[in-house]
This record gives sequence, structure tokens and C-alpha cells, in this order.
Amino acid sequence: MGKQFKEQSYHLSESEFNANEDMNLTEIEVCHATIFSLIEERIRRDVVLSCIVDSIQSTRKMLCQIGCQMHEQFDEFQLVESNWEDLSDKLVLETGSICKIVNLLDSRFREYEQMRNKEKRELESSIQSLTEENRDISGLLKIAIMEKEAMEKRSKGVNGDNRRAAIFQMAEKGLQKVGFGFVMGVLSGDNNQADSVASCSSSTKSDASDGEEEVVSLVATVENIMKNLRTEINDLRRSLDESRLNCEQLQTLADDQGEKLKKNEQYINDLEEREALLSNNVDELTRDITVAGEEIARWREACELEVEAGKSSIKELEKEILQLKDDLHRTKAALETSNNKLQLKERLATTAMAAQAAAETCLRLADSRSAGLRDRIEELTRELEEEEGGNFRRERRRGARRRVRHVCWPWQGLGFSPAASRVRNWHPIGNRRSVHEMEALLRIRI
Repeated sequence: MGKQFKEQSYHLSESEFNANEDMNLTEIEVCHATIFSLIEERIRRDVVLSCIVDSIQSTRKMLCQIGCQMHEQFDEFQLVESNWEDLSDKLVLETGSICKIVNLLDSRFREYEQMRNKEKRELESSIQSLTEENRDISGLLKIAIMEKEAMEKRSKGVNGDNRRAAIFQMAEKGLQKVGFGFVMGVLSGDNNQADSVASCSSSTKSDASDGEEEVVSLVATVENIMKNLRTEINDLRRSLDESRLNCEQLQTLADDQGEKLKKNEQYINDLEEREALLSNNVDELTRDITVAGEEIARWREACELEVEAGKSSIKELEKEILQLKDDLHRTKAALETSNNKLQLKERLATTAMAAQAAAETCLRLADSRSAGLRDRIEELTRELEEEEGGNFRRERRRGARRRVRHVCWPWQGLGFSPAASRVRNWHPIGNRRSVHEMEALLRIRI
């Protein structure tokens, strides 16, 4: 029973080993198949990535060409060369360079748009100022012509100083009608300039100068005043436009900063929530880690015990395997000896059968020969008896001198034939064993 149990356990362990080996082979085949599929997928991905990288590089070159027409800063992006062998890293580098180029182009386009808007506003303001100047000049010319005609009509009998004062009063009235307050206190510098011009004109000219020259000097002073006013107005408009532009920029910046602040506040709130969640998760994970550590310690102890038990069982199984191997060797040796005995017995049986067959053939030959000899002996004995009977009758006639023969040959009177008895008891000289001995030899247990 112990040997049978050991053999069964050995066969079970061998079957389990074969099953595990088959499972490992199937797992290896599955792993090879997955590895080949992953390699094919990697090759396809590399091809797609190479196409994407080529298209991105061409796009970057075109963007650099567009940017170089605007600024020399884009020249450095044309020399972007990557030494990365991995296509994903090259793709990341190319996309980063394209993002930088696009950001620079966006900033340059914004600057260009702001410059164009500024130039447009300046041109519009200059056009507006020129149109207003033209309109004012045309109005002033009309007023000057009308006042000149009126003054000429009224100043025919007036001397020089009174005439000049009347001209200034009339010019002031005309300017007030047009819309300019020709106030002497507000425009003191202009009035001083006008006084200086008037004094110069009065000192250089005589009182008998013509009225047209005074009108020309008055128009020059007024024109200078108008130019100064227009320049101031243009400067104020320009400063107003710049301040508006700055206000718009500040407003957009404030809006952007407000949006960024809102986003940052939202991000801060999200971070706080995430921090709270992470702190809770950390606490839970620490508790889980402690529990897992305790469980791992228990499992480690159990595994160590199982390993020790497995080692002891393995040692016992190895001992049993060694015993089984010894038993197997002994059984093999016994089988070999039994096989040798069987072969020897088979050879003996074959030789015995061959001897029996030869004996039977010899017996058959001896029987046939003995039968022929028996017939011949009987025939000879019969002839001899006949001859002896004839002789007996002749001798009987002769007398008693022939009576000694019956003493030498007594078997004739008893009916016994010594030749026949010799034939019946004859056996072959070469075959000393009888048939019964051969049969007894064949009945030996194998």
C-alpha cells in the first residue's frame, strides 16, 4: 500500500508539473503574441508620428518665414534641431517651438494693429484739424474781406491810431462772431506778440501807411494765434487719444487681471478642496497602510510557516522519491532477472520440444523398423519351425540320439520366441530417455 501511495503521489506530481509546464508554454506564447502586436503598433505609431513631425516642421518653417518678414527675432527658430531619437520628444519640441512662434506672431500682430490704429487715429485727427483749419481760414477770409470793406467805408476820414484801434475792434468782433474769444487777458502772450508786431509795424511804418498793410499784419497775427491754438488742440487731442488708448489698455489689462484673479481664486478654492480631499485620502491611506502592514506581517508569518512546511514536505517527498527510485531500480533488476529466467526457460522449452520431436521421429522410425524386423523374425521363425518340424520328424525316426537338442532349445516347446522378445525390448542407443521422462520434463513450472 505504501508503495502504491508513493507511486500515485509521484504520478500526480509529474502530471501537475506537466500541466504547469503546458500553462507556462501557453503564457509564453501569449506574451510573444502580445509583444509582436505591441511592436507592430509601435511601428505604426512611429510612422504616424514621423508624418506629423514632418508636417509640423514644414508649418514651423512657413511661420518662421512669415515672422522673419516682420522681425529678425524669428531667425533663431529656423535653426531648431533636435537630437532626440524618440519621435514623441521631437514632436513635443516642435510643438513647443510652434507655440512660441505663434505667441510671438500674436504679440507682433497686436503691436502692429495698435500701431496701425494709432496711425489711423493720428491721420484722422490731422485730417479733421486740416478740414477745420480750412473751414476756419475760409470763414476768416470771408469775415476779413467783409470787415475790410466795411472798414474802408468807415475809415475814410479817420487818422492812423484811431484807424488801427478801429481795425482791432472790428477784428475782435469778427473773431467773436466766428467763435474765438479774442480776450486780451486769456491770450496775453498772443496779445503781447500782437502788440509787439503792432509796435514794430507802427515804428517802421509811417502813419500814412496804407490800410491794406495793417490788414495783412492783423491777418498774420490772427493766423499765428490760430496755428498755435490748432497745435495745442492737436496736442490735446493726441494726448487724449493716447490717454484713451492707455485707458483701454489698462481696462483690458484690468479685465484680464480680474479674470486671472477669478481664475486664481477658483484655482485656490479647488486646491483647498483638493488639499482637504488629499489630506483625508492621506489619513485613510495611512490607516490602510497600517492595516496592510499588520496583515502583511501576518501573511509573512503564515508564508514563512508554509515555506518551512513546504520545505519539510519537499524533503520528505525527495526522500520518498529516492526510495521510489531505489524500489524502481530493484524492480527493474528483478524484472531483468525474471526476463532472463523466462528467456532461459523458453530456450529450454524450445530445446525440449525439439528433443521430443526428434525422439518421436526416432520412435516412429524404430517402431517401423521393429515392425519390419518383427515380421521378418516371425517369417524366419516360421521357416525355422517348419524346417525344425521337418527335421524333428526325421530325427524322430532316427532315435534317441537327437533328444539333447530339446534341452538346448527349450523355448520351442513352450511357444516362446527369444528373437521376438529381443525386438520388443529394443530401444535406440542414442535416445536413453523415454517418452514419459520427456513429458515430465515439459511439465516443469515456469
